[in-house]
Amino acid sequence: VEIENNFAIRPFETVTRLYGLPGTKDLDPTPFLAGFFFIFFGLSLTDVGYGLLLFLVTAGILLFYRVPKQTKPLISLIMLGGLSSFFVGLLFGGYLGIDTATLPAWVQSMQRFDPIASPLPVFYLALGLGVIQIIFGIVLSIVREAKNTTLLEGLLDHGPWLALFGSLILWGGNILGFVAGSSTLFVWIIYAALASLVLTQGRKEKTVIKKGLMGILSLYSSINYFSDILSYSRLLALGLATSALAFAVNLIAGMVASVPVVGGVLMVAILLVGHLFNLAVNLLGAFIHSARLQFVEFFGKFITGNGRNFAPFVRTERSVVLK
Repeated sequence: VEIENNFAIRPFETVTRLYGLPGTKDLDPTPFLAGFFFIFFGLSLTDVGYGLLLFLVTAGILLFYRVPKQTKPLISLIMLGGLSSFFVGLLFGGYLGIDTATLPAWVQSMQRFDPIASPLPVFYLALGLGVIQIIFGIVLSIVREAKNTTLLEGLLDHGPWLALFGSLILWGGNILGFVAGSSTLFVWIIYAALASLVLTQGRKEKTVIKKGLMGILSLYSSINYFSDILSYSRLLALGLATSALAFAVNLIAGMVASVPVVGGVLMVAILLVGHLFNLAVNLLGAFIHSARLQFVEFFGKFITGNGRNFAPFVRTERSVVLK
């Protein structure tokens, strides 16, 4: 198997290859994960300064150094992650741990979230993104079945779950006042979705009793889906960790600044080492956890990852000697 995407999507092939290449009956997940990974990386780092530094350093490496072909996609991916962190940092008010109240008014005007003072909106945002990605993964599983000429099987296996998620979203929207209508109606729609699960998920069993039992047991999978959604709360935790550590570094540096003679040197050293350490640790965390959300919560719904890399049988030469 060989995957090929345009220049904007190509860096995200790194994530796909880490998981395993799609099988011959699978879809290439790279175009579908790209947007999610980009956003999740930024939400995990949430700092303008760190994002800008990542972007400039990686862009400089790509421009001024001869980077091996195998390494270039990874560096490009980190560069895009830095860009995402920069923009998310603007929305979250992340500026190397500096209190936004001390910054100019035009900088403050760009902030839309404060994960330290009001973490709940960010928590809801993370869960909302999780719901969107999981529903998208279910849709892609149906598309995969259609690709393999088993669309009916895909609709029977996954369609009821889409109906359940959709009915729950409508019911929740109705309670919050975003969706008009009787709440009783939406509750009955949920019951209908649950009934469709019971009727379809055990259809391959031989006896009616087994069909019914397997259909009822399939409802247990709803717990797995909701635990998958809760996994996205890690985005809030990672963003909070970045901001808190950056603030702590600034606080410690400010405390030693008043030390006679060496205070200034100590302050600069703590700021440099502390922020570089914070960047390194949270860069690793942003990459690992953003990738993990793709591997566990997303990929498992529509790809197997059992593909083998296409290696054409050709003669390759590292050097040619002319005589």
